[in-house]
Amino acid sequence: MQKSLIAMMMLILLTLTACSNQAITDTRQEIAKEPNPEIDRETDREIDKEIDKNLDQLCGDLLDDYATIPQHITDKLKFVGCEIIATQELVRATYQVNNADSVAVENFLVTHYQMSPMTWGTGSDGNNKNHRCHDGICVLASSVMGQYFQPEKMDKLQKINPNYTLSIKMSGYFDYIKHPETRSDLYNRANIDTFRVVVSVDDI
Repeated sequence: MQKSLIAMMMLILLTLTACSNQAITDTRQEIAKEPNPEIDRETDREIDKEIDKNLDQLCGDLLDDYATIPQHITDKLKFVGCEIIATQELVRATYQVNNADSVAVENFLVTHYQMSPMTWGTGSDGNNKNHRCHDGICVLASSVMGQYFQPEKMDKLQKINPNYTLSIKMSGYFDYIKHPETRSDLYNRANIDTFRVVVSVDDI
């Protein structure tokens, strides 16, 4: 009888121990499932660092990296610099073009890279003269959003990420308040000293 009682107590003790261990395991698992703000922030910081590193490597003379521009056009494009945007537009390279070279550069980009021709004002057709100049500024520009194009070295870009593509746009503006002599002929590209070409890497 005594042996049976001892055996029963041992069985109860083992059962309680097993239940306790399982409870501890369950608690640990639940804790592991709970979000940890510190760990999450550290993970986000590491991800941001990796993204910045990749974009920094991507940023540069994008036309030289991914397009084949003939020398007589390259000579007209002055590379100003590249900046990281880190939105859908990842990086942006900017080029400066003198007025005297602007027609040749525009025609090349329209013909070879499907850039929309520049028009006056905010509208793509430039037909509304009331919106061509405002707040002292007249703008001559291609599509505001930029035109996606397929450069010769597109494979090089898509090896980095198959979702990456390039867009291109060109614009120029002048201030007719600072230069009142232009008011008699506002819609004349000769009023614009320099134009800007922007090439972007976009994540589509």
